[in-house]
Amino acid sequence: MLKIDDDANALFSYTDSRSSTDISDRAAKILADSAANLYLVANEGTTPNQAVIIKLQPDGSEDTSFATSGVGQYQLASSSDTKVTDAAIDTTGNIILSGMSDSKGMIARILANGTIDTLFGENTLGYYQANQCDGTHQFTSMLLQTDTQVVLSSTCFDNASNNVSLSKFNFYPDGVKP
Repeated sequence: MLKIDDDANALFSYTDSRSSTDISDRAAKILADSAANLYLVANEGTTPNQAVIIKLQPDGSEDTSFATSGVGQYQLASSSDTKVTDAAIDTTGNIILSGMSDSKGMIARILANGTIDTLFGENTLGYYQANQCDGTHQFTSMLLQTDTQVVLSSTCFDNASNNVSLSKFNFYPDGVKP
């Protein structure tokens, strides 16, 4: 990652020295909070597939108070089938992730300190899997309307067609509901 100012001067560059040469490792989103911290939201392609969030301070250094030394790794599927496609920060600093896990649409919440919110989703896993498709279902983009409501676009790959849909989900203390 390279951060530049308004005149295109480099402020800092960041390369994750832990990363491998796995071509499945991909950045999905870059977020910024009100304190000018940056969050690199990525997919780690090595087994098991995981979502990864790296928090950088305004000077480009890792914020070691976030997750484990600035890097959170999250397995959001029972198998090695996790793919984050979008992310947003809510007003309390929590990070909402969307994408796919176990071939189902997935929504997860990471707390502001970098730990997975085990009160979110079903069975204290910290994520919710949508069952709206008989084939492979993936949330493709997200609009966080409030801290408790999200609108997601998705694609259902059911081997006959690729159906696109729009869904609205509400977050409740005991989980996520369409």
